[in-house]
Amino acid sequence: MADPDNILIVYHRPKLFNPKSPNGIIPTLSKIENSDWLCWTLDINDTENVILQLSDVERYYTNFCKVNLWPLFHNFIEKINRDWTELEHYRKVNKLFAEKALMKKKGKIWIHDYNLLLMPKYLRKLDYQGKIYFFFHTAFPDINAFSILPNSQEIMESLMSCDKLGFHIPRYANIFFNVANYYYPVDNFKQKAVDQTIYRGCNSAIFDIKYYTQFVYDNRIIKLTTYPMPLNNSSTSQNTFKKSNNIFSLICFSRIDYIKDPLGVLEIYNTILFEKPELIGRVVFHFGCTRSKVKGYSELQDRVDHFIHEINTRFAIGDYLPIVYYENGLPNAELIKLYESMDCCIIGSLCDGLNMVAKEYINHNRVDGHLLLSHFAGVSVEIDGPILFNPYHKNEVKQKLINIITNNNSNSFNFSYMKKQISMTNINDWVQTHTSD
Repeated sequence: MADPDNILIVYHRPKLFNPKSPNGIIPTLSKIENSDWLCWTLDINDTENVILQLSDVERYYTNFCKVNLWPLFHNFIEKINRDWTELEHYRKVNKLFAEKALMKKKGKIWIHDYNLLLMPKYLRKLDYQGKIYFFFHTAFPDINAFSILPNSQEIMESLMSCDKLGFHIPRYANIFFNVANYYYPVDNFKQKAVDQTIYRGCNSAIFDIKYYTQFVYDNRIIKLTTYPMPLNNSSTSQNTFKKSNNIFSLICFSRIDYIKDPLGVLEIYNTILFEKPELIGRVVFHFGCTRSKVKGYSELQDRVDHFIHEINTRFAIGDYLPIVYYENGLPNAELIKLYESMDCCIIGSLCDGLNMVAKEYINHNRVDGHLLLSHFAGVSVEIDGPILFNPYHKNEVKQKLINIITNNNSNSFNFSYMKKQISMTNINDWVQTHTSD
């Protein structure tokens, strides 16, 4: 008999018991109370999870999810592989997940992200009558991108089998509704609208990040909810960090991925040093771009490595290097120490579901620094106070960063306000929003 209160968390990757960071998908999902976990495993003796061979992972995850679904969900149409031969394998793995989930006998199932878009369909085909919640950690593509999928209608049919679909911000929920309505006329009968013209301040953040709409399809109520993933370790320290020198410190940390636009950020910094030679020796850029095992990212990594070497060679003076490069990332404790003392964090995402780095910087920074944030990062809708920019407008970004470096005015009011905002969201509210009936 199914436990009506227990939630089965379904994510393609295993739970981490000692995560490098307390934030992100796996650490956050791991904190959901009264829940069990289902993932894939390569261990043939692990009968609790979906047993896959290494070739299955390569075909399903690397050759389909990462080279087709990932770019499509971020509207990078030109990056799509256009080889859909592994679609059948994607179906196979999704069905295996559904069959294993059914064996768990849970009253509620939380499916996380685009790797398992067809799992709801297979659960219903296997006569699962419990609640299905699906949360998108990514953005959601518009109809022009979504319809590229050769099985787009099948995927939408699967998603319409859910009881709730969750998103980080209202814009993604609105896009989903419009795409769903393209495939299946629905009755949109109840909606809590978010007035996008009402701002908390001079930026685009909205007053109430919680949003819902619900509609009827096939005599069932389907709810769309938004609530951005929260931090797991909101800082309580109010102490001001005193810097030991007058060097302006800039930071940018991310994994290697074209959606994060690491080359674009480096290009802006290179241009500033070229056009403003008086800043050479006065600014240090702490740049981290952790490597990925995903096929197709090695070329981008090589270009980043080469460009950083060029910049450091061109503008080095004595012991001074304009970029401190953390090519393998940093342990979380050391990264927190960096965040504490940085004058500015720049996030240049071209498309980003949320971006937890922005929250972590706000949480740990102790010098009332500045956050220079792409308005294509979902977190820009949640937090009021960052300096927003369009990453496709290089001159705009350059000028805003120059102003921050040369003025370096106190940002104490904005920073206190941003810290307060990120402390207002918590994991219990996040789970409740996306799972309550």
